[in-house]
Amino acid sequence: GDAAGDESMDVTDNHRREESGTTEDIAPVYEIATKADFEQYKEDVLSRVPKSVKSRFREGAFSRWGKDWLPVLELGPFDVEPGPVRDM
Repeated sequence: GDAAGDESMDVTDNHRREESGTTEDIAPVYEIATKADFEQYKEDVLSRVPKSVKSRFREGAFSRWGKDWLPVLELGPFDVEPGPVRDM
């Protein structure tokens, strides 16, 4: 929220967890108002990515698509614009 002193950065939405009846981790909810908030968010997201995956960011490879092998570029979550693709 907008209340003074409200620490919405890095807060898990426990209400959604209770409603869904799951014990799985639900992605933290972030309020990103400043560059420092974004940097903290970025650091938190990247800290949850295994090093073996991060080492492939921006690397070329080939992947099977149907019967064909096509070139691919493995991107990190911050190599794409904010939106649904990044949120995956």
